[in-house]
Amino acid sequence: MIYPTIRPGRKSGDPTVTNLRWLQYEPTGQIKYKLAFQDELRDLPHRPKTVKPLFPPAYTSRPSIPMDKYTDLQALKTLMPSDTHEWYDAIPHEDESRRKLKRK
Repeated sequence: MIYPTIRPGRKSGDPTVTNLRWLQYEPTGQIKYKLAFQDELRDLPHRPKTVKPLFPPAYTSRPSIPMDKYTDLQALKTLMPSDTHEWYDAIPHEDESRRKLKRK
């Protein structure tokens, strides 16, 4: 989402950007503001424009990593929090080591 301006007012005499004391960006793309620290957060009065992605996704699925790198990551799991182990186990990887293939 793109806002054309962050000015909290629309016409002459309304607050300007220099009057802003607080901007809060929401994960939804919405922007809220305060003109004084003790005020409540208010929605920016301008309508945001939705933006189409400029670039298409680079991959349709997760690319696989070499088996050697996967093995090294598995060895490093002992140093990482246990709640991340499942993510490292699910990384797509090649079936054979590239080093072993080069030796053949």
